Amino acid sequence: MHVSFSLRGGSRFKGAPGLDWHIYGQTGEIHVTADGTYLPVGEDNTKILVSDFEKGTVEEVAISVDEIDELGIVPRNVARVYKAFKKGEINCSFEDAVQRHEFIAELYRENGYFEG
Repeated sequence: MHVSFSLRGGSRFKGAPGLDWHIYGQTGEIHVTADGTYLPVGEDNTKILVSDFEKGTVEEVAISVDEIDELGIVPRNVARVYKAFKKGEINCSFEDAVQRHEFIAELYRENGYFEG
């Protein structure tokens, strides 16, 4: 597994999106752009393109919109958590957190930050 990540703070490059993320795979690429870096919250003007290398196609992924999207960017995240909780959905379990920590530890090991 190889992961490379770079996040630039401050003002965005003039005329460029605030978020410009490329996810490269063996059979294709995903390109995500948005006005800002708050992607998990539901950034305005988010666009997701999927390129299939074998087919030679690029398709835009439709992003669903609901009443929460009318809220400001800050309350969206909290509203989605409460909406899921009302439905009985678990947003993040203890097991999910352990899995995320194991992934981060693996990234550190692979990049020589610590052994273990």
